[in-house]
Formats: sequence, structure tokens, C-alpha cells
Amino acid sequence: MDLARYLERHSYKIEHGESCADAMAFTQADNIDLMILDRILPDGDSLDVAREIRVATDMPIIILSGIGATEERVNGLEAGADDYLPKPVSPTELLARVRSQLRRSERYKNENAPTADPLKLEDGTRLDGVNDKLIGPDNTVINLTQIETILLSQFIEHKSANLSREDLYYTVLGREWDSYDRSIDVHISHLRQKTQGRRFQYCDQVDQGAGLQDDCQHRRLSP
Repeated sequence: MDLARYLERHSYKIEHGESCADAMAFTQADNIDLMILDRILPDGDSLDVAREIRVATDMPIIILSGIGATEERVNGLEAGADDYLPKPVSPTELLARVRSQLRRSERYKNENAPTADPLKLEDGTRLDGVNDKLIGPDNTVINLTQIETILLSQFIEHKSANLSREDLYYTVLGREWDSYDRSIDVHISHLRQKTQGRRFQYCDQVDQGAGLQDDCQHRRLSP
């Protein structure tokens, strides 16, 4: 079944494009909530498009590709995609990923209403969750993606607790943890680069039994 028709049957309005130029034009529209990019486009590299979209907007991006190698998935995430699905794509899985990304995006907007107080790091750096910016004590501004903002807010709010991979996948990406999925690693790496090598700690163990905080092995991500 055609993926676009399948999504339309589930009450999504689809705007169809066939090129990188079409994709970039969609970023200027007010009624586009999510972008699904094919990895291979006739007029250019969709990873370049993802990078340009990410500079212009925090719109969720899902890349579909016939190249399912781990390195290729990482390249897609490095380019700014929020999710990456290898072909052939199951229509039901794509629908689930679309719903997950839109829920995450909507939750983010609700939780970062203009009335919310900014979160702060120990050195006085403020996280502006409304505008996706990190503002230093000297008022230097670092632009973040929506996922990086949500991720950093989790580290700030839970700095005295252990965060598991499972916690981060569910809270930040809106989906279940997969041992083969390196998405969180990539997003944390981006965040570290933007924050000049700050170390963010989470727990590698995903067991939910008692004693998780005492027993887990912590991992500090390297650049």
C-alpha cells in the first residue's frame, strides 16, 4: 500500500513533493507539522536537506532509506533527522513513528509555554525552552534543536538521579528503547559539542527492578 494513502486513511493531510527543492519549500509553510524525506532524491542529497531544515526549523524529520546500515542511520541522525527507518517500511510502523514524533513535539510545546520559568545550570546558564536557546552567564546564545532542548531539560531536572537509556528514549524520543538504536548517543554528542564538552551522565542498565540507582553502571559519553 502507498504510504501516503495509508497515512491519509488515518486522518493525516499529506503534501507530496518529489525533490529537495520541494522539501525546502515546505519549510516555509505554516501548515506542515512533520517532514518525511526519502534518502535518495533526484536533485540532491536528502541529508543536506535535513541539515538545512534543521537550521530553519525544529520540525520533526523522519528519513526513509533503502540503506539500513548502522553508519548510514547515524549519518541521518547527525544530519538532523529525528528518526530513520530502513526500507521496506511497514505502513503501521511508519504511522507509529509519525504519531510518536508529533506527540513529542506537541508535549514539548505544551511544557514550554511562555509562562514557564527557565531551567538553570550550576554556572547560571539558562535554558530557554520556548525558543530552544541556551543563554550563558555572559548572555552568549547557543541555538539548540527541539530534541536537544528536551534532552538538556531532562539532565537539568534529574541531575541528582540516574537516568536510564530507557527513560531517555521514552521521554525525549517518545518511543521504546532498542539496543541497536544509537539515536540518543548521537543527540547527546551534539549537545556536548554545543556546550563545550559538558559531561552528561545516564545509566546503561535498563532493568526496572529495585536497586537500579545503586547498581547501575554509569557511562560518560566521549566526544
